[in-house]
Amino acid sequence: NEDDRQLPVPPPISVSICAGEQVGLSIDVSPFGQYYWFDAAEGGQLVHLGSVWNLPSVTESVTYYVQDSVFNACVSPRAAVTIIANTVPSIFSNDLPLSCRGSSFDLTTLTIEEVNQTSGTVSFHSATPTSSANVISPIVSPEELTSYFIRWETPTGCFDETSVEVAVDAQPTVVIETMGATTIC
Repeated sequence: NEDDRQLPVPPPISVSICAGEQVGLSIDVSPFGQYYWFDAAEGGQLVHLGSVWNLPSVTESVTYYVQDSVFNACVSPRAAVTIIANTVPSIFSNDLPLSCRGSSFDLTTLTIEEVNQTSGTVSFHSATPTSSANVISPIVSPEELTSYFIRWETPTGCFDETSVEVAVDAQPTVVIETMGATTIC
Protein backbone atom coordinates (compact mmCIF):
# COMPACT_ATOMS: atom_id res chain seq x y z
CA ASN A 1 0.00 0.00 0.00
CA GLU A 2 1.43 3.39 -1.04
CA ASP A 3 0.19 5.13 2.17
CA ASP A 4 2.25 2.72 4.30
CA ARG A 5 5.42 4.09 2.72
CA GLN A 6 4.71 7.71 3.67
CA LEU A 7 6.36 9.16 6.77
CA PRO A 8 4.75 11.92 8.82
CA VAL A 9 5.41 15.51 7.73
CA PRO A 10 8.36 17.04 9.61
CA PRO A 11 7.12 19.92 11.77
CA PRO A 12 7.21 23.36 10.12
CA ILE A 13 9.83 25.75 11.42
CA SER A 14 9.84 29.54 11.43
CA VAL A 15 12.94 31.42 12.53
CA SER A 16 13.13 35.20 12.95
CA ILE A 17 16.58 36.83 12.72
CA CYS A 18 18.15 40.18 11.99
CA ALA A 19 19.28 40.34 8.34
CA GLY A 20 22.90 39.23 7.97
CA GLU A 21 22.90 36.90 10.96
CA GLN A 22 23.95 33.27 10.90
CA VAL A 23 21.17 30.68 11.19
CA GLY A 24 21.40 27.12 12.46
CA LEU A 25 18.53 24.85 11.47
CA SER A 26 18.03 21.40 12.94
CA ILE A 27 15.39 18.72 12.70
CA ASP A 28 14.54 16.21 15.41
CA VAL A 29 15.94 12.98 13.96
CA SER A 30 12.95 10.84 14.87
CA PRO A 31 12.20 8.64 13.02
CA PHE A 32 15.67 7.83 11.83
CA GLY A 33 16.24 8.80 8.26
CA GLN A 34 17.96 11.19 5.93
CA TYR A 35 16.79 14.79 5.63
CA TYR A 36 16.76 16.50 2.25
CA TRP A 37 16.43 20.29 1.97
CA PHE A 38 14.98 21.81 -1.20
CA ASP A 39 14.35 25.31 -2.52
CA ALA A 40 10.78 24.48 -3.60
CA ALA A 41 7.72 22.72 -2.16
CA GLU A 42 7.77 20.32 -5.12
CA GLY A 43 10.65 19.55 -7.46
CA GLY A 44 13.27 22.27 -7.11
CA GLN A 45 16.94 21.93 -6.31
CA LEU A 46 18.43 19.92 -3.47
CA VAL A 47 20.32 22.55 -1.43
CA HIS A 48 21.41 20.56 1.63
CA LEU A 49 21.50 17.03 3.00
CA GLY A 50 21.33 16.31 6.76
CA SER A 51 19.39 17.05 9.92
CA VAL A 52 21.53 20.12 10.80
CA TRP A 53 22.18 23.03 8.45
CA ASN A 54 24.20 26.11 9.36
CA LEU A 55 23.74 29.04 7.01
CA PRO A 56 26.54 31.62 7.45
CA SER A 57 24.58 34.80 6.64
CA VAL A 58 20.96 35.25 5.66
CA THR A 59 20.22 38.70 4.25
CA GLU A 60 16.70 38.15 2.88
CA SER A 61 13.69 36.16 4.05
CA VAL A 62 13.61 32.71 2.47
CA THR A 63 11.69 29.44 2.71
CA TYR A 64 13.27 26.02 2.32
CA TYR A 65 11.48 22.68 2.34
CA VAL A 66 12.71 19.64 4.26
CA GLN A 67 11.79 16.05 3.56
CA ASP A 68 12.53 12.89 5.57
CA SER A 69 13.44 9.66 3.84
CA VAL A 70 14.20 6.23 5.29
CA PHE A 71 16.35 4.20 2.91
CA ASN A 72 14.56 5.97 0.02
CA ALA A 73 11.64 3.59 0.66
CA CYS A 74 9.52 5.78 2.92
CA VAL A 75 9.36 9.47 2.19
CA SER A 76 7.58 12.28 4.04
CA PRO A 77 5.87 15.24 2.41
CA ARG A 78 8.01 18.37 2.49
CA ALA A 79 7.65 20.80 5.38
CA ALA A 80 8.30 24.52 5.04
CA VAL A 81 11.18 26.06 6.97
CA THR A 82 10.88 29.85 6.83
CA ILE A 83 13.68 32.21 7.80
CA ILE A 84 12.42 35.74 8.34
CA ALA A 85 15.28 38.21 7.89
CA ASN A 86 14.16 41.40 9.67
CA THR A 87 15.53 44.72 8.48
CA VAL A 88 18.41 46.06 10.55
CA PRO A 89 18.24 49.82 11.19
CA SER A 90 21.08 52.07 10.06
CA ILE A 91 21.30 55.32 12.03
CA PHE A 92 23.43 58.44 12.04
CA SER A 93 23.39 62.01 13.29
CA ASN A 94 25.17 64.93 11.65
CA ASP A 95 24.50 67.19 14.62
CA LEU A 96 27.47 68.89 16.27
CA PRO A 97 25.97 69.84 19.64
CA LEU A 98 27.55 72.48 21.85
CA SER A 99 26.78 72.99 25.53
CA CYS A 100 28.00 75.57 28.00
CA ARG A 101 29.99 74.27 30.97
CA GLY A 102 27.66 73.94 33.92
CA SER A 103 24.56 73.70 31.71
CA SER A 104 22.56 70.65 30.74
CA PHE A 105 21.97 69.36 27.23
CA ASP A 106 18.99 67.28 26.08
CA LEU A 107 20.11 64.45 23.79
CA THR A 108 16.53 64.02 22.53
CA THR A 109 16.96 67.31 20.62
CA LEU A 110 19.46 65.63 18.28
CA THR A 111 18.33 64.82 14.76
CA ILE A 112 18.75 61.07 14.31
CA GLU A 113 18.33 59.73 10.78
CA GLU A 114 17.37 56.09 10.16
CA VAL A 115 18.21 55.10 6.58
CA ASN A 116 16.24 51.82 6.37
CA GLN A 117 12.95 53.37 7.56
CA THR A 118 12.39 50.97 10.44
CA SER A 119 10.32 51.90 13.45
CA GLY A 120 12.20 51.76 16.68
CA THR A 121 12.91 52.91 20.18
CA VAL A 122 15.81 55.25 20.89
CA SER A 123 17.93 55.02 24.03
CA PHE A 124 21.04 56.89 25.14
CA HIS A 125 24.17 55.27 26.57
CA SER A 126 27.47 56.16 28.19
CA ALA A 127 29.49 53.42 26.44
CA THR A 128 29.58 51.01 23.54
CA PRO A 129 28.50 48.34 22.99
CA THR A 130 25.19 49.71 24.19
CA SER A 131 23.36 47.65 26.79
CA SER A 132 20.94 48.00 29.68
CA ALA A 133 23.97 48.41 31.97
CA ASN A 134 25.02 51.72 30.40
CA VAL A 135 21.68 53.44 29.69
CA ILE A 136 21.67 57.08 30.76
CA SER A 137 19.14 59.88 31.04
CA PRO A 138 18.89 61.98 27.86
CA ILE A 139 19.58 65.09 29.96
CA VAL A 140 23.36 65.33 30.35
CA SER A 141 25.74 67.90 31.84
CA PRO A 142 29.17 67.31 30.33
CA GLU A 143 32.13 69.22 31.74
CA GLU A 144 34.33 68.51 28.72
CA LEU A 145 34.02 67.06 25.20
CA THR A 146 32.03 63.85 25.79
CA SER A 147 30.86 61.03 23.52
CA TYR A 148 27.36 59.67 23.98
CA PHE A 149 25.98 56.60 22.24
CA ILE A 150 22.57 56.31 20.64
CA ARG A 151 20.82 52.96 20.14
CA TRP A 152 17.87 52.45 17.79
CA GLU A 153 16.12 49.11 18.41
CA THR A 154 13.25 47.71 16.34
CA PRO A 155 10.34 45.73 17.81
CA THR A 156 12.01 42.56 16.41
CA GLY A 157 15.20 43.22 18.42
CA CYS A 158 17.40 44.35 15.53
CA PHE A 159 19.45 47.43 16.39
CA ASP A 160 22.11 49.88 15.32
CA GLU A 161 24.11 52.37 17.30
CA THR A 162 25.99 55.56 16.58
CA SER A 163 27.82 58.14 18.64
CA VAL A 164 27.69 61.89 18.98
CA GLU A 165 30.17 64.18 20.70
CA VAL A 166 28.86 67.03 22.80
CA ALA A 167 31.40 69.86 22.85
CA VAL A 168 31.59 72.12 25.88
CA ASP A 169 32.28 75.84 25.81
CA ALA A 170 33.57 77.67 28.86
CA GLN A 171 30.93 79.71 30.63
CA PRO A 172 31.40 83.26 29.35
CA THR A 173 32.22 85.90 31.93
CA VAL A 174 31.96 89.65 31.64
CA VAL A 175 34.97 91.63 32.79
CA ILE A 176 34.82 95.38 33.12
CA GLU A 177 38.14 97.12 33.16
CA THR A 178 38.57 100.77 33.86
CA MET A 179 41.13 103.05 32.31
CA GLY A 180 42.15 105.50 34.95
CA ALA A 181 39.43 107.35 36.75
CA THR A 182 35.99 106.42 35.56
CA THR A 183 32.76 107.90 36.73
CA ILE A 184 29.54 106.10 36.15
CA CYS A 185 26.36 108.05 36.72
